[in-house]
Amino acid sequence: MAGLTDPSVTAEERIAAAKALGTSKDPLAVETLIRGLGTTDEALTRAVVEALVAQKAAPVLAKRLADANTVETRKVQACLGLRHLKDPTCVPTLAAALKDESALVRREVALALTVIGPAPAEGELLAALSDSDGDVRYGVAEALGEVKSGRAKQALEAQLAKETNPTVRFALEGAVRRCASA
Repeated sequence: MAGLTDPSVTAEERIAAAKALGTSKDPLAVETLIRGLGTTDEALTRAVVEALVAQKAAPVLAKRLADANTVETRKVQACLGLRHLKDPTCVPTLAAALKDESALVRREVALALTVIGPAPAEGELLAALSDSDGDVRYGVAEALGEVKSGRAKQALEAQLAKETNPTVRFALEGAVRRCASA
């Protein structure tokens, strides 16, 4: 279904392609649909997400993320798909992936947890707050700001006291404010 990712076809044709993939028996349907998430067209994104749900893609993507043999780009795509699917049953897999060797994967995991609901992964997020990568710490701070627990607030304040990266400090400050308003 090249139509889904072909920018030369109309939006309606791309949406129709996404819907067709949702009912397809093609084993590559999930792969094509994931590539379709990289659009700014909200109607197309909705159609792709609905097709991914129809394909029962969440467990497939979670398995891909957990597999040590999966390459970084496919793990990042899995995180993107899981973020859009918002399936809370995938939180344990995402939490475990906060220890992935790739900083890019860890950052995408933190973002996915922020969207899905980070509270069940609070312990793993607290551990990742001291990640060596600033982008990961930024994403983890955002996620912990959504947890809004006293424990998260204390950890965010402690990290803020020692954080030197101005972008991460900004995220930490916002997260502390969100925790304080809970």
